Amino acid sequence: MEGPFKKGVRMAVAEYPELCDVAMEQRPALHPRFHELAEGMSELTFANIYLFRQVHQYRVARLEGDLVLIAGQDSEPFFILPVWLPPRAGRD
Repeated sequence: MEGPFKKGVRMAVAEYPELCDVAMEQRPALHPRFHELAEGMSELTFANIYLFRQVHQYRVARLEGDLVLIAGQDSEPFFILPVWLPPRAGRD
């Protein structure tokens, strides 16, 4: 059985190589995973990605499982590596 996060990501985020715009509807699926990252990574929060989505032209795509790729463009295109933690026992 799939956990709610995996189902939520599949519904909210396009599968790579498709990229989709960052949207508020993705917050329930993405925010919990950003929240699990080590502290001190203020750039890697859903709020930051959402608020600066137009400035950095952020787009998202789903990789295998529930990994998410964030792409953007400033003077050059860039990718933010999938930084999600591996699942812990008992957590989907």
